Amino acid sequence: MTNVNVAPILVSPIGGASLSGLRVIYCTGAKAAQNDTITISGISDIVVAQVMVTDDTTRSVDTFTKTEASSTVLTLTGATTGTVHVQALVR
Repeated sequence: MTNVNVAPILVSPIGGASLSGLRVIYCTGAKAAQNDTITISGISDIVVAQVMVTDDTTRSVDTFTKTEASSTVLTLTGATTGTVHVQALVR
């Protein structure tokens, strides 16, 4: 298992009193094996994340949604390896 640290490359704040402190982010990283983890820097926790892993050779895609309360880490349990694309609602 490998951990990859990534920084958000797009951060968009969300307004409104009930959504204060939430941001939408996008980041990418590499996934080499099943159960690799991605740690997103510069955030408090992930509310919900949509993750897509694209196999760089075959171009097959594995997608899933993660809800990880009070965590900055996503565990990528699928077998597909390659480039990870993460869109997430974070604090």
